[in-house]
Amino acid sequence: MQLAGGQETLVQESVQPGLWDVTDKGVYFLNSQIIQFLSFANHKVFRIGQMGKPGNTARPTFSVTRDGRWIAWEQLDHEDSDLMLLENLR
Repeated sequence: MQLAGGQETLVQESVQPGLWDVTDKGVYFLNSQIIQFLSFANHKVFRIGQMGKPGNTARPTFSVTRDGRWIAWEQLDHEDSDLMLLENLR
């Protein structure tokens, strides 16, 4: 919605908390693994890039510098678990 008032506009149906950030020129957000940008100047959404690996869904983190030059996020590079057997437990 414009600061002066008016009709609000739906930009994205659903964006998870922690997966968007506001800069001087617009809003950056993640849609699945796609990084998108909503421009304040023309109210259009642009595809900026794509994350190489899934992000951390348990604690999503996404941050953009105020000038929009740098984007940081937490991603899951490796996940595993070990199953151990302990014999003769007393």
